[in-house]
Amino acid sequence: MSKLISCAALALAAFTVSACAGTITVDCSGGADFTDLPQAVAAAAVDDTLLVAPCIYEVESPDWPIVTGEWTPTIIGIQGPEVTVLQGDGSLSAFQMAQGVYNARTRLIGLTFRNLDSPISKPDPDSGGYLKLIGNIVEDCASGLDASGAGSSSIVTGNVIRNCGGTGLRVYHNNGLIEDNEICYCGWGIGQVCCEVPEIRHNHIHHNTSGGINTSFSCNIHHNVIEHNGGPGIDCYMSGIVEHNTIRFNDVGLYQHTHPLVGLHYNDICDNIIYNYEASEFTARAYDFDATMNWWGTTDPLQISVGIHDCHDDPGINCCVVFDPWCTSPGCESTPAEFSTWGRIKAIYRGGRD
Repeated sequence: MSKLISCAALALAAFTVSACAGTITVDCSGGADFTDLPQAVAAAAVDDTLLVAPCIYEVESPDWPIVTGEWTPTIIGIQGPEVTVLQGDGSLSAFQMAQGVYNARTRLIGLTFRNLDSPISKPDPDSGGYLKLIGNIVEDCASGLDASGAGSSSIVTGNVIRNCGGTGLRVYHNNGLIEDNEICYCGWGIGQVCCEVPEIRHNHIHHNTSGGINTSFSCNIHHNVIEHNGGPGIDCYMSGIVEHNTIRFNDVGLYQHTHPLVGLHYNDICDNIIYNYEASEFTARAYDFDATMNWWGTTDPLQISVGIHDCHDDPGINCCVVFDPWCTSPGCESTPAEFSTWGRIKAIYRGGRD
């Protein structure tokens, strides 16, 4: 709780408004400018900030969901998410991005979204804009946060997303920063990473039923802990960078589709249930994949090989993983192991392929 409140306090300082902007207070118990959050948003002017007092705000028709547009105010739970709750009956979203508005501003800080259809719904999947989702809690919702359609200035940080159906955090066409979030007990942790390259770092993604991170086309994934997920810790399609992550106790550590990653180095990829690394059978062309300088949970090359499913195990797989040299301890701090004959051993398993 202290971390999330701290995030909200920092965000409040970061979004200090200009002299021409106003501050509106909201408290459902009374004693503020408004008791009702939708009415306060409707009354707000350009660049206003809504300071929301601790209370349980019932999300119910006809006033909800709140439609976010180009001039939606910044909304801050002034004492943090644990005591500032937007609660529904599972049928409605709290916010809805306006149809056809591609520069909508959605800045939500220090709130809890509970038992909603979704915190933010998007009738137009391509709509988006300027997102600041900081220090919120999302729990027991039919779907998690939708941060898609956001530009490079968007920030999704310090949120806890748990017990949501479907994807915990959707980042389709998101080109911003995804940092310091905890995402657990959802379908996918982070899903639909596609068509842009968000920076996904320092997140804890665990105990999701479908997998940890699902990517398409490009990815930039580093310094995350991805563990105890059903399916792959990372499901990566096309290319990207995956470095300095801890990927463990998943069904599969990393499942690689089609083209190779640009970088898979300095990760701890170990103790996954089926394979630490699994290559897809649907790769159109043969290639050697550089997966050197990772910690695989052992310094024994035969044991490392057992945890990798590639061309040596199935002639229908065109991907051959090269993991020598490897790290000799977690964190890749030690000098890599020397095993000069392992390339020859792999060539034998490869059936003569160079």
